[in-house]
Amino acid sequence: MARSASTVGDNMYTVAVVFAALRAGGSGAIGLVLAAEMLPKLLLSSLAGMASDRWRPASILALGDWAAGCVTAFVAVMIATGHNSVVMLVAASVLLGAATSFFDPAALKLISTGFAKERRKDLNANLGIASSVSRVLGPTLAGFLVAAAGTASVVALNGLSFVASALLFTAVGRTAPRESGERQIRGGEGTEGVAAGFRDYFRIGWLWRLGVQTNVVLLFGVALLNVAGPVYAAQAHGGAKAWGLVQACNGAGWFAGRLAARRHHFQRPAQAAAVCLFTVALPVLVIGVNGGLAALAAAQAISGCGLALRSTLWGGLVATAIDESIIGRIVSVEQVMGLLTASASMAVVGGLISALGLRVMPLIGFTAVVVISAAVTVAPALRRLTEPSLTQEVSS
Repeated sequence: MARSASTVGDNMYTVAVVFAALRAGGSGAIGLVLAAEMLPKLLLSSLAGMASDRWRPASILALGDWAAGCVTAFVAVMIATGHNSVVMLVAASVLLGAATSFFDPAALKLISTGFAKERRKDLNANLGIASSVSRVLGPTLAGFLVAAAGTASVVALNGLSFVASALLFTAVGRTAPRESGERQIRGGEGTEGVAAGFRDYFRIGWLWRLGVQTNVVLLFGVALLNVAGPVYAAQAHGGAKAWGLVQACNGAGWFAGRLAARRHHFQRPAQAAAVCLFTVALPVLVIGVNGGLAALAAAQAISGCGLALRSTLWGGLVATAIDESIIGRIVSVEQVMGLLTASASMAVVGGLISALGLRVMPLIGFTAVVVISAAVTVAPALRRLTEPSLTQEVSS
């Protein structure tokens, strides 16, 4: 319930803040605002992983939601009172990124310590289905509410969703048993933990290869689409309402992908996860060839399905093929690399679109996603990791 409440608000907020940034400063402002939220996540990601390994994850999640609720309330007031600006949106994004940077490591830790190993994969899929429903509702509601009631109302609703999520995680924290291994971070331990996390990450062959693919897809697929998509929708396809519907189709794809993940078990889950990221190339291609809004919505649905399958497969691999004592560090390392790529690409992709055009840059992105996904899919380290064994593949 907490995950669903927060995800509905997040998806509403993303649509609203993108068009607030577009009105305040054009396509370049979209990239800056989105990158600003990722920067604190990059800086705090390693600390987030270590914190989730030492303290109650439910308490970490609740504190993050309370802080995020305060930030979004401030943004709603500023927009409602006519003080919308790129500087304000960037500053708020930095604070919001800091508040939510602890979520992923803490959530995975909560699953890995609170449930038996054989139940974790199904639980991860169940949570994914709930969040996928939110991915449909959030953008759809946001598109119509932005058009009907304004951006501030959507941002305010996101603040309320954070409050609801915080209350639920607070209740979980009161009932969850304290782990015996929880302790304070001692002097020097933080630096050693970060270094150990990177060593562990790059010793696992299938993991770092999937990480390389993910970062290329983030740069040439996800980041490009997050900036080019709203611009494409605003030019001749209906603006916020149209982009909200396109993102809702992406959410519907996520829902279908989560259902498929529950029904099907893959013999080679790491290789299947790599194949899933081919789908991100489709919506980028549609923009590049000016395929129209209907084709973009269909491509986003397919992409959402692929991303949901990949997310579930990756979460299951982390929860079952990696030692519990290093899960937090592994997740935080994955976040550091992903956020570094995403924040840098978000900051520059608006300029690249302006320089190369809304046709050439997406075609470059499409080619890059396809090439790297093909190379990673055929890697032996991924083929060797099969469902019956799920043992760590160590590769030099």
